[in-house]
Amino acid sequence: CEDTECSKSAASGHHVRPDHFKGFSADKLRSIIADNDRIVKERELLQQEEMRREEEWVELQNYMISQTDELEQKKLKIRDEDNKVQVQTLHMQREELRGKQQQMEKDRFGGVG
Repeated sequence: CEDTECSKSAASGHHVRPDHFKGFSADKLRSIIADNDRIVKERELLQQEEMRREEEWVELQNYMISQTDELEQKKLKIRDEDNKVQVQTLHMQREELRGKQQQMEKDRFGGVG
């Protein structure tokens, strides 16, 4: 491995002469790799958190849909029961009306004769 110290500028230790660059030192390479690993782990954690949030959101939406469906079914059942009661009431009222009409016909003709 070539000496990377010769690529440093004589005027300043933190500057590198591009025409003499021989690569990074072993410590610098380890630092870069460690930083990259840390960034990758952070990104994975963020993705996992985002997936967890998305799963929670889907679960909440599914729950809300099931609750809405359940309430809609109850509403339809109540409506059907109310309709049955109204039909029965109408039939009873029609029967009462027919009975009253028949009684009125009897009374009308019965009072004449």
